[in-house]
Amino acid sequence: MKLATLVLLLASYAACAPTGCTSTVFSFVYHGFAQLEEGIVGTLPVAYIFSPGSATNSPPPTTFTAGSWVTGGVYTRRDSVAVHENIRNANEEDVSLVIRTRIMLNATNGTVAGTLTMDNVSVAISKAYRKLNN
Repeated sequence: MKLATLVLLLASYAACAPTGCTSTVFSFVYHGFAQLEEGIVGTLPVAYIFSPGSATNSPPPTTFTAGSWVTGGVYTRRDSVAVHENIRNANEEDVSLVIRTRIMLNATNGTVAGTLTMDNVSVAISKAYRKLNN
């Protein structure tokens, strides 16, 4: 039984990249709170969508089961995503990143309760450019 699904668009990042092959590493740190009764599972999937190439990177979702989350506690999730774009002309220099995440709670029966929040996300961006050989 699905209790709830919350879809969040956390951020959108845009930049102007030089012509050539652009490599960028994004590092993400999420913090939130989880409290889950026995019989409920929380899932936190994240998708990172990059353009102009529309590359999508989806690391494995974080899963929360009752066990250590019965009394509640703060969680931390860390992701690191490398993106390589081949910018061939000036029309492709505008690149963007969209972070899409969901908070899902699934229960084995209708008498359990749970809380799963995403309180903040920090993003660090490091870039390395390599020009194409003509």
